[in-house]
Amino acid sequence: MTTALRPMTTGEILDRTFNLYRNNFILFAGIAVLPPALKLILDLVQLQANVAGLSRTMGGSIVASSGSLDSAPLGGGTFLLTLVYLFGLIVATGATVYAVSMVYLGKDTTIGGSYKGIGAHVLRLIGIFLLMVIIFIGLGILVIGVPFFIAVNARSLALLIASMILGSVVLLHLYVCLSVASSACVVEKTGVISSFNRSMKLTKGARGKIWLVLLLGFVLNLALTVALIALVGIIVRTTLSALLATLTFVLGQFIVGTLVTPIFTVALVLIYYDQRVRKEAFDLQLMMAGLARSASDAIGPTVLPAPSAGSSV
Repeated sequence: MTTALRPMTTGEILDRTFNLYRNNFILFAGIAVLPPALKLILDLVQLQANVAGLSRTMGGSIVASSGSLDSAPLGGGTFLLTLVYLFGLIVATGATVYAVSMVYLGKDTTIGGSYKGIGAHVLRLIGIFLLMVIIFIGLGILVIGVPFFIAVNARSLALLIASMILGSVVLLHLYVCLSVASSACVVEKTGVISSFNRSMKLTKGARGKIWLVLLLGFVLNLALTVALIALVGIIVRTTLSALLATLTFVLGQFIVGTLVTPIFTVALVLIYYDQRVRKEAFDLQLMMAGLARSASDAIGPTVLPAPSAGSSV
């Protein structure tokens, strides 16, 4: 069923976010499972390396020193897995944007179809991610790194705390301004710089809503993480097994990431469409396009009359 496109309040955006997520849970969770699954593999590899390193150390200094020869291949494998995880995060975000767009506009899609639908946009999505990382690193050095060293040299704890808080707020606000760049890239097929420009333009007037969505995602993650830590504490007290507790925590992070991440992305895509409706009358554009298609279908193909008898062809 096609969702009526109209300007929405913050409460309506959140309500529609949870409705879309609940009604299409398998679709969104199925898309979102890729990054947490890759992170789970990465965590398990690191856990196995820590356990193996501990056993070598307990086995004697000679074994421990020879075991250090294996650290280079292990480090290379971890780095490769990290790159694979980041790639999975990028494509899963794009696929979620595609899926939300299809569902929100009343069209059908699948998990595989959503990933296939962003095939032509993957390089641009990677470019958006890399440029955003570069911008954040540069700005982070300016608004956090420099004030941090000034506060340390001045030996002022208050200045240190204030600079960290203000710098973090600046970086988060920059993210808010650029938060719908992926939506613009997937939906409008814009390039990297154009996607950033579109995001800066479309988020203007809606950044308070996006801050609220960030807060909601933080609260959900915090609540589930606290519950997970409490569960791990119970396991430690009852089984006295640090390994079992660590495995529980890693698996719990996988579940939390799969369940919570789509909510944030769905809300951002809805804000993207809401801003296009408000600023660009996107609802009217869709209505006119639909009327044009209906008129074309009603007219149908032109049929030439059959030639009369005796006429030359």
